[in-house]
Amino acid sequence: MLDKAKNRGTPRAYLRNVNVRWFDFDLSDVLEMPFEDSELEEFRLRSGDVLICEGGEPGRAAVWDEREHDIYFQKAIHRVRFSEIVSPHFFVKVLHLFAQSGLLAPYFTGVGIKHLTGRGLASVLLPLPPLAEQHRIVDKVDELMALCDRLEAAQAERETRRDRLTAASLARLSQAAEDPQRFRDDARFHLDHLPQLVTRVQHVALLRKAIRNLAVRGKLVPQVENEGEEGCSCGDRESQNEPFETPKSWCWVRVGEVASCRLGKMLDKVKNRGTPRRYLRNVNVRWFDFDLSDVLEMPFEDSELEEFSLRAGDVLVCEGGEPGRAAVWDERENEVYFQKAIHRVRFREAVAPEYFVNVVRFFAESGLLAPYFTGVGIKHFTGRGLDRFLFPLPSLAEQHRIVAKVDQLMALCDQLEAQLGAAQIESRRLLEAVLHEALAPAA
Repeated sequence: MLDKAKNRGTPRAYLRNVNVRWFDFDLSDVLEMPFEDSELEEFRLRSGDVLICEGGEPGRAAVWDEREHDIYFQKAIHRVRFSEIVSPHFFVKVLHLFAQSGLLAPYFTGVGIKHLTGRGLASVLLPLPPLAEQHRIVDKVDELMALCDRLEAAQAERETRRDRLTAASLARLSQAAEDPQRFRDDARFHLDHLPQLVTRVQHVALLRKAIRNLAVRGKLVPQVENEGEEGCSCGDRESQNEPFETPKSWCWVRVGEVASCRLGKMLDKVKNRGTPRRYLRNVNVRWFDFDLSDVLEMPFEDSELEEFSLRAGDVLVCEGGEPGRAAVWDERENEVYFQKAIHRVRFREAVAPEYFVNVVRFFAESGLLAPYFTGVGIKHFTGRGLDRFLFPLPSLAEQHRIVAKVDQLMALCDQLEAQLGAAQIESRRLLEAVLHEALAPAA
């Protein structure tokens, strides 16, 4: 037992729960405590001892191989020293199987935090073949685990290479070079090799980002001649600090120039008066959608209803949490209001709300939205920052075409994601079936 007040003797290295891993030890952080000479034999470790965690992850175990000498152990660990009829390595493999399959749990005590007490450990019932067979089992398991390690490393290397190729292909595509032929060639390369490039759900997220990147740069849908000749009265291309190039018919505007923004009502249980009404919080706003499974109520006076009301086409933007997370209110429910943690953006000029949310999403995931945040640790998208947010704006007709194309491609991404998820589940089932057949005892 570690007891700084009572422990006496010479400081010596000892193992704690955190030093014991499955089948191995982490000796990067070994502490010391005093041991008296009379205690050394009682708490000394020797080669072949099995060390088992009493708490944390109860049952986690490894065989001490005496990689370092003169090391002892703390009360959070059981030391199991077998007679010659049991192989320690066989026992740890059985214990690992029991822990993974839930067969060890009945030996634990405790309701919340589980422990494998000495009494529980002593009562563990395990299968025991002859010693020679235990050694053969250990050798075969080690051989197969080494093969699994090599397969895992090879798969990780393949996935790393594929990730790099996918990222490079999408980055090249997302650069949206001015050369139309080069852009078409890059797009054709990615589409022709889509089955090889997009093999995991994580790849689909990169594909979504690339689609939004092309959308906000004016590369996703063709330009229509003279469509933007009327220009934009809100922005001055010569004076704006634009983060990237857009078509000449587009302009750059700040949110405050084209919309009215305001935060919702402050939740104050002492001061708030009126009739309880449903209101949206930060947690109810998802990207492009709303979660209305947990909508609360707070009092609103009649004079406040218009000020904090929502109507179709309003964009709700999170002020904190994940600053900038936004969705377009579609009036799926009536008589719903909003709290101070949310900005309501109501456009005065010709801005399609769905286009704006796609722009905000791309700026957020590419780091271009961060300069508008305040705060050192916890970031906030204040009203002032939102008003200053500079974004690219094509004609209203092109905005609608962009939104339609993005929705179409995102639906395809949804299908691709579902197929990849189903394929992973099917692969797992197939592997389980193969293992079951391979490991089933011969008839």
